[in-house]
Amino acid sequence: MVKHFIIFNTEKEGSCALVNTLDQFDQITIISEFIEPFDRHMFVNGPHARGQDISKKDFVKCLTLIYDGSENYLAELNSIYTSYGGDCQFTFQKGKHLGFKMRFRRTWKTEIFSLLRDFDVTAFVLIRQDVLRWALSKYHGDGTGKKGHLQFSNVTIKNLPKIEVHWTLLKKQIERCEKRIKDRKKLLEDLRGFGIAAYPLYYEDFCSHKIDYFKHLLMKLDITMSEKEIEQVLNRDCLYKKVHPEELNEFIANHEEILKRYEDYRSQQNRPRRYAKLSIPRFLRR
Repeated sequence: MVKHFIIFNTEKEGSCALVNTLDQFDQITIISEFIEPFDRHMFVNGPHARGQDISKKDFVKCLTLIYDGSENYLAELNSIYTSYGGDCQFTFQKGKHLGFKMRFRRTWKTEIFSLLRDFDVTAFVLIRQDVLRWALSKYHGDGTGKKGHLQFSNVTIKNLPKIEVHWTLLKKQIERCEKRIKDRKKLLEDLRGFGIAAYPLYYEDFCSHKIDYFKHLLMKLDITMSEKEIEQVLNRDCLYKKVHPEELNEFIANHEEILKRYEDYRSQQNRPRRYAKLSIPRFLRR
């Protein structure tokens, strides 16, 4: 029996590289025609979009067609999908471990959780732990300090331009990342509490221990492969490449200032808060 899965991701967590790599495994089918088939931008901001987000009813129907055992699923699935996404068409075949990635829609939590539990779908939650690097990745964008995705550009580590980072703007990204990590951990807790098999996947492990990372992931799907077999798959060409160097001074002009400010920020965050003692007799005499 094959185990199907879903990957919950947010921006700049390596999700594109992950699903692109998973799609190289013969035992796995990634619904990757549109990279993120059920993210809102596919319906509102995508190149084939008509400006209307998919309804919750149609979303649940699509996921049901994907995960259930029906054979005549493509015609109905495409009929629903094309009513929102223009000429986009699904072409995937069932029979393998099937999955895709998407951002979690918290307002549809009950419906998503119920569906995942009913079809025994394994959930993976992407988490990026290095807050500073994550925030810089969001801040850096397309290499000009503006919003964008470096992995979709022709930029490489060798020709990555240095930028001047403004701490005030970076700090906002850091705070967003810290909140996002808390949200991801809460999502994991909620999934497990609902009876769904849910596991974290850490970006840092993907970068530094790829064989162990995928061995762990595959085991959760009951796929047994030797480390040598996994390595052979990982050595195949990958569409998405690492674009940020290991050392911050290679792409940040004022890296010393940023590191110092971040250290100060962390120290303030970890410092216990002091609360003024309330004098009860004095308070009562007011």
